Amino acid sequence: MRLRRDRLSVRNASTGALFDDEPLIALSDEPRPRVLAIGTAARAAGARCVNPFQHPRILIADFLVAEVLLKYAYRAVSPHGWLVPSPVAVGHVLERLDGGLSQIERRALMELLEGAGARSAFLWEGRELTDAELHAGAYRTAVPS
Repeated sequence: MRLRRDRLSVRNASTGALFDDEPLIALSDEPRPRVLAIGTAARAAGARCVNPFQHPRILIADFLVAEVLLKYAYRAVSPHGWLVPSPVAVGHVLERLDGGLSQIERRALMELLEGAGARSAFLWEGRELTDAELHAGAYRTAVPS
């Protein structure tokens, strides 16, 4: 998972399947909001749009909406079938943050990755990893869950 305030990219390193879109969710205004559309399609849905990563001071503005969005992205890149294994998620924040990620942001990201369905999660800071490095487990030097 590559994350910016205005872009979410989730890629399955094994299959190459990619979800790359704006992190937007269109929600209905019912007492219990329903998801109407995700990504660029949310703008055209004519409903309230939420970007869970748009906040001036912190990385995650709305944890529950971010989790719904990430679950959708996981499903979009996962093989479809009866039994689909939970992914190992590697999160990479590409946003320029003064001083890097705080301990609270690290924990929130780890819980977000796992809450969306990952069996284990890692955070990676630095340059983007290649597919070969991902398959070799280079991310395991990152902060484990």
